[in-house]
Amino acid sequence: MAAGDWERTLSNAIELEQAGRVAEAIDSTFRLIATDPGCEPAWIFAATTFCRQGCATEVPAMVDRYHQLSGRGPVLIKEIMNGLLREGWPQVVEALAQTFPAGHAGHILGLYYRGCARMQAGDDQGALALFARFRQDADRYTGIIPFLSTPFFNVIYRQGTLVADSTAFAADADPGPPAQPGETPVWPAPATVPGDRPVLACAANNLYFTQFAEGFTRSAAALGLPAVLHFHVINPDPPSRLLMAALAAAAASGRLGDVAIDFSTAELPAGAGATWFACSRFLAAPALLEAYRAPLWLFDVDLLLTEALPTLIRQVRDHGRLDVGAFDTGRHEPASRYSAATVLLNISPGTRRFLALLARFIRPRLALPLNANWMLDQAALYSVICHCRRSEPAITFGDFRTLTGLTRDDVFVSLHPGGLKNAMRWNP
Repeated sequence: MAAGDWERTLSNAIELEQAGRVAEAIDSTFRLIATDPGCEPAWIFAATTFCRQGCATEVPAMVDRYHQLSGRGPVLIKEIMNGLLREGWPQVVEALAQTFPAGHAGHILGLYYRGCARMQAGDDQGALALFARFRQDADRYTGIIPFLSTPFFNVIYRQGTLVADSTAFAADADPGPPAQPGETPVWPAPATVPGDRPVLACAANNLYFTQFAEGFTRSAAALGLPAVLHFHVINPDPPSRLLMAALAAAAASGRLGDVAIDFSTAELPAGAGATWFACSRFLAAPALLEAYRAPLWLFDVDLLLTEALPTLIRQVRDHGRLDVGAFDTGRHEPASRYSAATVLLNISPGTRRFLALLARFIRPRLALPLNANWMLDQAALYSVICHCRRSEPAITFGDFRTLTGLTRDDVFVSLHPGGLKNAMRWNP
């Protein structure tokens, strides 16, 4: 069947289902499948409709039949469960997931999506318990699901295996390796006294710093916001050192307005890669807080700040006591829930404890291969925030969106560097 024909048939089936004529919609879809058994969207619609009608027990047989035809049964399961969650049917995802027996692709994917469904229902502790089961079992399913080699399954694998519940912070939990000798930030010049100015800090390796720091600086200076910019440059090389000198000269000449620029550097070992670079902002933060003795705003370097940033800073400051702040994205994937692109760290014992918990979570996982630990920074944020809410409520966390009404997209524009970011990830 030509693409245009099945698209029209499926569109008509969707309209029938939305009009309450479900039996006709299903009949039309199965006639389409009989004509074109490889039409994956038809299988997805049929299975999803069965689930919404309370007939989830019929779906495993459909999945197995489609897998015999195409070898894409796991893809079908992923699309069904993801679609149901996106449409706001978490209870149906729970029901469907429990129809698949252990050993079936639907069982392991069901653990992951049940965890996401619990997140959607506001049950983070229940979600973490399901992600723990996913983490324990996932490697046994790599023969039937390409968790480590196919991008969309790899995202599921990393999201589900990186997060952890409070057991990760128990006294006998693996604290990971200590800091490397060259990891401590070194200041080429003394830190600026910030006064009332916010400190906006980025951590990046030499490649990212050289590519993005100038744009970040220009966007900050354009705000007219008195601030101190701090760039923590990892493994600096000649091009990055030249840019450091140029930015320092621009600040000293007044071309950046009332924006001062400071630098620190660190030397990570040869095996360090993109995940370590991404997590360095949190590992270096205690030293930065000690140097400035002022609240620290951490940012990704590959973004441009907008005119909403001063409003965010002012409203969060006016809110009062807060140890840590970040944007709750509202997403139901655990390593995407809290954005690491903008994080506030205050000067307080609670902040120091929060950073110690982050380091304890991050360090044991830095040695994992990139296809198992990318997104570790955000997985750590979710895990530590959930742990603190349950076990250390004295540590106060604030969601910027709740406090100010602003979203991430209001405060910065991500540059989405595409090819460069992929090169950073897979060729550290």
